[in-house]
Amino acid sequence: MKINRALAIVFLASAIVTCFPTSAQAGTLAAFNNSNPGPACVGGTSTAAASFVDLAVTTTGWTLTRTSGGCGDASNFTGLTSTPGNATYTFGLTATTSLNLTGFSFHESNNDCENNGIPFCSSGAAWKVDKSINGGTPLLVGTFSSGAPYTDYLFTYTLTDALSAGDSITFSILNTSGPVVSTANYGFYTGEIDGNSPEPATFVLLGSALVLVTQIRKRIVRN
Repeated sequence: MKINRALAIVFLASAIVTCFPTSAQAGTLAAFNNSNPGPACVGGTSTAAASFVDLAVTTTGWTLTRTSGGCGDASNFTGLTSTPGNATYTFGLTATTSLNLTGFSFHESNNDCENNGIPFCSSGAAWKVDKSINGGTPLLVGTFSSGAPYTDYLFTYTLTDALSAGDSITFSILNTSGPVVSTANYGFYTGEIDGNSPEPATFVLLGSALVLVTQIRKRIVRN
């Protein structure tokens, strides 16, 4: 009887530990902020490591790609000319389990479109946000325009994409116009992809364990 009771307790404890994953079920899946600075842009590219990665995903980091003009780093700024498409930020993830994405957000700042406090850009740069799943055709998520110098803006986009294990999604932030005159620097200081994974069958497994323990106890009483 003592052996059967011990086995029942061990099985129940094992089932409980197995049923509860260590990964968060809802919230941030991958994030970047400038506490993890990227290297100076070399060969037109700079990548900063993600500051947070959930156990349900992997990520390659926050990358700045430049086709012309000066180059800062991915965690700081990019100096734009008036040429559209000469700067792209990318940030993505690969799912290690089934996921439902809920949002993509980032902070942007026009940090150098003035001289001694006097703005010299009649308008800030314009941008578009695309997404690509498994390397497929980019799909438009949204557009935005840079605001006043030295002002931080939060841009948030709602997502409804469902990913299976092994699927990847990449977001691209591409400038579609530059400053009207001269050059300006635009900073993207954070990036975040949010979502959730389906709830595991915790109660089914735990219930099965409890049923088994109950049956074992009944046998012990009969004996």
